[in-house]
Amino acid sequence: MESKAKKTTNNKQTTNSYDYVSDFCEGLAIVSKGGKTNSKGDYSGGKWGFIDKTGEVIVPLEYDDVYNFIDGFAPVSKGGKWNRGDYSGGKWGFVDKTGKVVVPLEYDYVGGFREGLTRVKKDGKYGFVDKTGKVVVPLEYDNADNFKDGMAKVKKEGKWGFIDKTGKVVVPLEYDNASDFEDGLAKVKKNGKYGFVDMAGNVVIGQF
Repeated sequence: MESKAKKTTNNKQTTNSYDYVSDFCEGLAIVSKGGKTNSKGDYSGGKWGFIDKTGEVIVPLEYDDVYNFIDGFAPVSKGGKWNRGDYSGGKWGFVDKTGKVVVPLEYDYVGGFREGLTRVKKDGKYGFVDKTGKVVVPLEYDNADNFKDGMAKVKKEGKWGFIDKTGKVVVPLEYDNASDFEDGLAKVKKNGKYGFVDMAGNVVIGQF
């Protein structure tokens, strides 16, 4: 059996060993091997992982795409690519800074963690999971935005409303459009008219 020290030594590589390296973010840098750079200097393909500042491989180069760590977690994919601001194709999940998969690679889309939760999509429906991979809000919505100030905007059957971090509907899904909460109020639209609701779901400005 190899010693831990020997394994660590074998994991250390210089940046010259890679076809692509990123800047460090939260102490780790994205690296890739096996891809190609086109005439415009754009790199694509290969397998992706992360190294620390000693050059040790922390997240194995086994993913088809990865993105930077945010709050200790990074989205990773097998079969998917990060494209123009959207995680799409293949299956996505999250790893922590030890390389452990904490959210299984089973989602068609993942967002970044916000306030301890991340939105995910599977079979055309959105929900939210926590940092252990537990589904906190069932995947039952047609669209969803990240949590902000404890509230997330969600859409079902063409109507928008808001849920809290337990998944409870706080603002009924009855609005044609809605904006995020700012200073305790969210702008909403219904029947062609605009108004504002508070975090209890009460209409405080406007009439519908």
